[in-house]
Amino acid sequence: MLRWYREAGATGERDVVVRRELVLDPDPERAMAIGRAARGALTRAYSAFNVPDATESYRQLSDAGAAEDVAAHSYLFTTPERCVRRLKELADLGVTYVILRMQWYDLPQERVLRTLALFRDEVLPHFQHETGGE
Repeated sequence: MLRWYREAGATGERDVVVRRELVLDPDPERAMAIGRAARGALTRAYSAFNVPDATESYRQLSDAGAAEDVAAHSYLFTTPERCVRRLKELADLGVTYVILRMQWYDLPQERVLRTLALFRDEVLPHFQHETGGE
């Protein structure tokens, strides 16, 4: 998409915003398992309704395999260290803002709070210069 944006003559004067689902845990396999289970429940709830369209935007609703692929490539179900790397990769691609969704459907509140704490303590300090922090 960013390639298309640039090919269309974008000058970089506009913001590029993406959204990512986020579950952080010191154990990357546990983070992925938690995120896939919670996001899978949400996907099943969404797919009970008509899919808005058949584009790539909603491909995770088409079947379990597509949902797994989207989780592996688009979501940040990972460690804080890998999250920092992935966010910096997005910035290198020209993304100016990332909306992080850390809470949805039936993800337990304590899990959401754990992700928020890990993000605050281990991810956000790597971006303080960009957020106006010290």
